[in-house]
Amino acid sequence: MLLLGVLFLGLLHAQTAVHLGEDLGYVRVVEGIDFTQEEQCALSPQTILTSTTLSELSKSNQGYSGACFWTRLKLVNDSNETRRFILTHPREINHLFVTRFENDKVVGVHTLGYPDTAAHRSYRSFLNNIEIVLAPHATQTIVTAVTSYDTVVLHWDIYAMHEFLEIQYLSLILMGVFSGIFIMIMLFGGVLYHVTRKRFYLYFLLYLLFGMLSQSSLRYYLFHVIGGLENYYVTGAIFVSLFMLFWHLLALEYFGLKERARVWYAVHLFIVGASALLALLFTGAFFYAPLLGILPYSIYFSMFFVLPADLLFALVVLKRRYTTALYFALATLASKGMFFYFLFTLSGNGEITLLSRYGMSIGNLLSSLFLGLALWVWFDHYQKSLKNAQEEHKKFTMIGSAISFIAHQWRQPLSRMGASLMHLQSDIEHTPQKKLISLKEEVEELVQNVEQINQTIKDIQSLFAIHDKTDVPFGLYDALESAIALCLRDHATYPIAIEKHIARDLMLTGNPKLFEQAMINLLQNSAQAFVEHSIQAPRLELVAHTTPTHLILEIADNAGGIAIKPIESIFELYVSSKKEGTGLGLAIVKKVIEQKFGGTISVRNEGDGVRFRLYFLLRNASHKR
Repeated sequence: MLLLGVLFLGLLHAQTAVHLGEDLGYVRVVEGIDFTQEEQCALSPQTILTSTTLSELSKSNQGYSGACFWTRLKLVNDSNETRRFILTHPREINHLFVTRFENDKVVGVHTLGYPDTAAHRSYRSFLNNIEIVLAPHATQTIVTAVTSYDTVVLHWDIYAMHEFLEIQYLSLILMGVFSGIFIMIMLFGGVLYHVTRKRFYLYFLLYLLFGMLSQSSLRYYLFHVIGGLENYYVTGAIFVSLFMLFWHLLALEYFGLKERARVWYAVHLFIVGASALLALLFTGAFFYAPLLGILPYSIYFSMFFVLPADLLFALVVLKRRYTTALYFALATLASKGMFFYFLFTLSGNGEITLLSRYGMSIGNLLSSLFLGLALWVWFDHYQKSLKNAQEEHKKFTMIGSAISFIAHQWRQPLSRMGASLMHLQSDIEHTPQKKLISLKEEVEELVQNVEQINQTIKDIQSLFAIHDKTDVPFGLYDALESAIALCLRDHATYPIAIEKHIARDLMLTGNPKLFEQAMINLLQNSAQAFVEHSIQAPRLELVAHTTPTHLILEIADNAGGIAIKPIESIFELYVSSKKEGTGLGLAIVKKVIEQKFGGTISVRNEGDGVRFRLYFLLRNASHKR
């Protein structure tokens, strides 16, 4: 950070853009902006080149609408080295026709303002920049025809190439520092991807890579490799398109937008597709020049659709309090804000300043750091959840072993009890019916209880089994009705009002018996709380509804709520809000919902009771056909 501070102080003393009329140091302005006015631009550039009737103007002088202005600028390279320059004109123009002369011969013709032909590289009409190469001791004269429907400023801004793209030596040091930090972050992301195999870490790596290539290609560092101003813009556009593509793939995968926010999933998917298409088209522009005409439209798309969408999405994730949303929002502001400010300047809309030169590098660096922090926090949560899952698995394995032992010990006496009851039933059949009606009913109830115990043992063993292949579609309404009936039977002396708002066509896929047992556990908790707190008018409410991604089931009561804090710990093993509770019931419910049905469960105190909310992905839920 100290090194970055020293470099930034150095930048404060760096040379800014040089304007017409100032001492350029490496070139001499022989003749400033001279102009003549006519109606229809009928004169020729050769006439203006040799004309002696031009009037002298300073760069602050203005022309007026509805006329044609011819201007002339003459530059001489007094050095022994070849010099590269950029001429850039304010964007208030409607049309510019530029002719460059060297030794009275035409060496370049450029049309700016209106879309141009492929031969003149139409993207220049959007960017308003012309590259000039001056050989040692060479002279060039730039003759320009300007037409406008509004007031127009008649001047050119002149920049040395390395000033237009970058201040060479200082920026190389700065780029080295940035590159080092980027590489460290990339290595960090690569390690996390290797450990977790999460795709968004891979997208993060590619985002960093193309971020580096984007700012390098749009600056001086790759200029000589790329080969001139024309390829410089196109190559930068390819990398920027891929940079946008992997940013949105990262957001799409990291926040799980497909399941959590279908609208934003569609927006990000559209931007990903558009970015991929732009990258392909710009690649094709190396072989078919007219494709370069899409450059202005791609910048419009980036500035007026992608940027607002990204900023709005950052606000949405902040509002919804997604994990690490603050880091993501800061990364968005840093990266997008500075990147689009750079595009704004590059398009000829603003002067080349300290901020426009280095803003994109600083923005990308800050963005990468914030994203790295976000992904590290996620990884930290991932490690903790993995550790908790291992502990939970260990606990459940111990419980499963204990249950297997209990089941083994119960089964033999239950079998003998069942056999004895069957013999007793057989004896009853040969006894007068009237005398043994009550005894027969009791025996039948005992048989049902034995069968229920056996079924419960099977269900619990299935719960703790690693693989369960008993998944079938079943009706949510019917399963809840069955659970309610069993719960009410056990509390027949304590009337409970039950309100159900559940469509009969809602379906779930899984083990219906396990689901019923989980619902019985939830309902029994409420019923026992009613008795414990002596609730005068006990009430249970069951509501089910669907969203584009989920089926949501809510179970609420008015039994006084849960006093445990944090309330989410009620789902942990051996944690209970009841004096005589074992702390197994809700832990088993959570395991059933999450591991057997692929859902989630949450709880909160609400009003005079508690509300459980269960989420099931629609792929595990449906409507009855």
